[in-house]
Amino acid sequence: AQLHEAVGRYADALTLAASKLHLDLEEAPAGPLPWLAGVPPDLTDHPAWGPYLTARVRRVSSLAAEVGARVDATLPNWMRRYDDVLTPEIRADLAVWRAARGVRPNDRTMAGPTPTSDDEAAYHRHLQRTIDAGYGEAIKAWEERIVEQVGKRDEQTIDLAKHLDQLQRRDIDAERVLDLAVRHKPLPVDRPTAALAYRVRSIGTATQRRQAPATAPFDRRPTQPSGPAMGM
Repeated sequence: AQLHEAVGRYADALTLAASKLHLDLEEAPAGPLPWLAGVPPDLTDHPAWGPYLTARVRRVSSLAAEVGARVDATLPNWMRRYDDVLTPEIRADLAVWRAARGVRPNDRTMAGPTPTSDDEAAYHRHLQRTIDAGYGEAIKAWEERIVEQVGKRDEQTIDLAKHLDQLQRRDIDAERVLDLAVRHKPLPVDRPTAALAYRVRSIGTATQRRQAPATAPFDRRPTQPSGPAMGM
C-alpha cells in the first residue's frame, strides 16, 4: 500500500513539475521503476523541484526493494501453484508491479489488468511475455497431447492446453480427465478440439466437486452437565 501511494505521488509530482517547466518526459532518463520516467536534469537542478523529486525517487526505490525482498508476504497464495515456472526474479518483479499498481490480491491474473498508459502497458506486456515463456514448455506438452488425440492443431488447441495445465495445478489429474474425455465417444469431424474442450471442462468440473471437502456435521453428542467447581 505504501509503494502504491509513493508511486502515485512521484508520478503526479513529476508530471506537474515537467508541465510547469515545459519539459518533455519522453526524453527523461530511466526512473525508479522500469515503467516510470526519471527526473530530467533541468528538474534535478531546480532549487524547489529537485530536492523534492529526489526524495520521492528514494522513497519509491526503497519501498520497491522492500517489497521485492518480501515476495512471499506480498504475492497472493494462489500464485504458489506456479512456483515451478516463476523464477525468483520474476516473482520479485511481479510483487513490485502488483504492489505499485495496487492490483487486488483477489485479481486472478498474474500481472493484473492491462493499464491504459503506454509505458505501463509496455511493461505489462513484458511481464506477461516473460511469464508465458516460463510455463510455455508445460503448455507445449499439453498441446502435443491434444494434437495426438484430435489429429490436428487449430485455434482452440492453446486454450485447451492452458485449461488442462490449470487443472493439473489445482491437484486434479488432468491426464485422466483428458483420457476420459477422449474415450467418452468418437470426436466429431467438425470442430473436434472444441468438442474435446467441452468434455474436458465438464469432467474437470465434476471432478472438482467430488474433491471438494465436505462440510463437517455438527457435533450432536449430548453436553455433559457441568459439576461444581473444584479446588476453589
